[in-house]
Amino acid sequence: MAEEIKENQEKDLFTQGTELYQQKAPLKDVIDIFLKAAEIRIKDPSLHTCLSWLYLLRAESGDIDNAIDSAKMALRSDPGNAQAHFNLLLGLLMAGRKGIREQFEKVMGKSSKQDLELAIANLKDALERKPEFMEAAKLLNWIESRI
Repeated sequence: MAEEIKENQEKDLFTQGTELYQQKAPLKDVIDIFLKAAEIRIKDPSLHTCLSWLYLLRAESGDIDNAIDSAKMALRSDPGNAQAHFNLLLGLLMAGRKGIREQFEKVMGKSSKQDLELAIANLKDALERKPEFMEAAKLLNWIESRI
């Protein structure tokens, strides 16, 4: 029963965070809700994928490292999570780290058409929210040039 209550709380928080994100609420508020949900479901790859994305969008002090860590955590639980792979790639690109080309080739080789369409939609959404997000524009261009 206690586990069922925790699961319902997590779903409610996840839904609440998703709705706030869609309403274009301040990223700090959305991140706070997803962090609360992640405290309940520590290994949930969907939550960590969302957190990674939110950190990438906000891109304040420490956020890029948090985004990379969240993407890696999502991938530990779900190695086939294409969006977490794209988030990791974007985080590495933003951080100026090495291995970007290899990561890009890896994710492109693993991604289905649906995965790529979702990545493109997410990157376009990011650019609508934050037109100066040059790394998102670069990744979008790379993906679109390959499909």
